[in-house]
Amino acid sequence: MKVKKVEQALSRLQDFPRNPYVFIWYITKGFRRLYIVEVLLSFLLSYSKIIVQVIFAAMVAWFGSITPESFSWTTAGWYLGGILLTFMTTHITRYYREITVKNKIRARMTRRMKESALSYLSGHSAAYLAEQKAGQLAAKVASGASQLNNFSHYISRMTSNTWILLISFYYIGRANLWFLPLVVLTGCLSAYLSFRTGKAVLDAEKAVIDAKTGVEGELADGLSNVLLVKMFGQSGAEKQKIRHGLNKLYDANVNSAYVRMNRLSWQRVIMLAFRIGGAFLALWLWQAGRIDMEAFVLTMMLLESTLACFQRFLDDLIGLQRVTGGLSSSLEPLAVPHGIVDAKAAKTLKVKQGAIEFRNIEFGYSERKKLFADFSLSIKAGEKVGLVGQTGSGKTSLINLLLRSYEVSGGEILIDGQNIKNVTQSSLHQNIGIIPQENTLFHRTIRQNIAYGNPKATNKAIYAAAKDACADGFIENLPCGYDSMVGEKGIKLSGGERQRVAIARAILKDAPILILDEATSALDNEVEAEVSQGINNLIQGKTVIAVAHRLSTLKAMDRIVVLDRGKIIEEGTPDSLIKKGGKYAKLWKLQTS
Repeated sequence: MKVKKVEQALSRLQDFPRNPYVFIWYITKGFRRLYIVEVLLSFLLSYSKIIVQVIFAAMVAWFGSITPESFSWTTAGWYLGGILLTFMTTHITRYYREITVKNKIRARMTRRMKESALSYLSGHSAAYLAEQKAGQLAAKVASGASQLNNFSHYISRMTSNTWILLISFYYIGRANLWFLPLVVLTGCLSAYLSFRTGKAVLDAEKAVIDAKTGVEGELADGLSNVLLVKMFGQSGAEKQKIRHGLNKLYDANVNSAYVRMNRLSWQRVIMLAFRIGGAFLALWLWQAGRIDMEAFVLTMMLLESTLACFQRFLDDLIGLQRVTGGLSSSLEPLAVPHGIVDAKAAKTLKVKQGAIEFRNIEFGYSERKKLFADFSLSIKAGEKVGLVGQTGSGKTSLINLLLRSYEVSGGEILIDGQNIKNVTQSSLHQNIGIIPQENTLFHRTIRQNIAYGNPKATNKAIYAAAKDACADGFIENLPCGYDSMVGEKGIKLSGGERQRVAIARAILKDAPILILDEATSALDNEVEAEVSQGINNLIQGKTVIAVAHRLSTLKAMDRIVVLDRGKIIEEGTPDSLIKKGGKYAKLWKLQTS
């Protein structure tokens, strides 16, 4: 239950942590005790490795002190049994740590990374998302999840190596304290080198991640619009963009490899000096009678394992810095603050009637030029209002403001007297159905795309919605019927077929407020007449805002509002406006003549 609450809190992130360490601390909330368990198991594993060396050194010393005649199988059995028991304990402990602890930590971290990142990205405004490359954002999320998995891996290995070093220091110090200054000096030099060159490693890895996600973003953008690329004969230009990105990635990888190898080379020089110094010191102490054969063998083995452990620790430290740099790069676009956020005390929108009021609103896409200034429009509950006007008159902008895709700079928008700034965006969107001009479908089955309006809908309800949208005919003629895949963005369907699926989706949602944004623009006249009947059934009892250039689609509207540069210049019923002979009448005459 506690873990579920944490995950719910993560999904409601208002500010995504920028610092990778802060983010890791935040995302491990609820299962940090598993890290404590892993630390304890790592200690047991590390101690087991050292114990094997201790037993082996004692056995070698025993062999050196006896003759074949004095050999005892009982004593040898005790040594071998101790080694065997230690190996068995190590195997069981390692299996438990890998299966029960490490895998759980990594799986939970990567799952939470994806869930929280995707949830946070979906909270951005439409204006922000329209400026981003979906493929690049997806690549950043995937890269961040991978980096988190690697982070856990390096932390686990560094914990084990730290225990081995500490336990080795203890036994080396017991053999002779002269070894400790050598070990400490080597450790300090290695640590200094690691931190000295750490920023270069981080910058190099960040450049690799940026270049990689850039290429993936360009590739996804090109593939998702491959038909457009072919129609305009721009395959060469797209290849050139990808080639440029790949060259940038190649240079970043080469530089990263150079920085890492330069660092490793210096570390290996330090390790070589440590190996030679340790060997000479051990021989000198043994010759001087300061250590016996058992201590000599154990110390030489521990110095060698300490050397290897040092090397692994520093390699992992480099890897950890690379992962941190990659994670930092992945978090950058995710940590952009939301432009439009729910108020702290935001309530759930409750729509009982569906009255809409734009009250003295002000809005502009730039500070210098305002589209709406002191604009007001009231739509009664259950009223059907059509918005008419030339491109740039403000029709679509009003819809975007109602959906809070953009925020008004002044005034307020009310639904049943509730300011939409004071309600949650999710409840706002749940109460508004929309049939847009450009319909986007998921690369899923037709059944799943229609049911997106109401995931709990039965097959019977799905079929009824498809019938009302005049989509059942073409769907049933498809090879797999409702289980046919539509392709990415619905590419396997025609424009009219995509439109009818979108209409069926809106019918199934059955929201009290409905927006029709050129809902039948992709249909021919014959199909439009059929679909219009389904739309007419859909709009009964709902508050409707319809945007259309084809004025014949607005016949069923109670009122027409004619806009021009963010101002209402005419309004009334379709017939009254035709009789008035104004702007609407001229547009009507142009389309019917």
